[in-house]
Amino acid sequence: MSETQEPKIQAARDEHSVRTPPLFAGRSRARQSVAVIVIPILFGVVAAFMLKWAEPAWWTWQGLGILGATIAGLEHLRWWSAALRGAVAGLVAALTVVGIHTFLPGKDMTDFDPVAFPIYAFIASAGLHALGTVLRRRTPATGVDAA
Repeated sequence: MSETQEPKIQAARDEHSVRTPPLFAGRSRARQSVAVIVIPILFGVVAAFMLKWAEPAWWTWQGLGILGATIAGLEHLRWWSAALRGAVAGLVAALTVVGIHTFLPGKDMTDFDPVAFPIYAFIASAGLHALGTVLRRRTPATGVDAA
């Protein structure tokens, strides 16, 4: 391979590389609290209204939650720390949905079990956050804190 082709190949690799997000542990306690408590509460509030509004909206919102949980897992190097964060955030979001659901009038647009939902959310969120760490390890990183 000639010397003129090598920089072009490296540029093509850099173009297709993915930046990894900064590590969760490196964020301030205030930002960590927002990520684990405030954002899941806001997510749960919207989800509770979607549950009463329309089934496609509920399932679309749940799909965005799945994507968000997996992306949040990218901020961790170890699966267990990501799973712990996900378990807490999932439980906070689910309990918010159940709490608001109790006071909203009207019929649910989908089958909803307020007892089982927090358990499912706890497990699913923990697993999806942990999955994010696996994806982080498999991604060729160009971020500052690449590990």
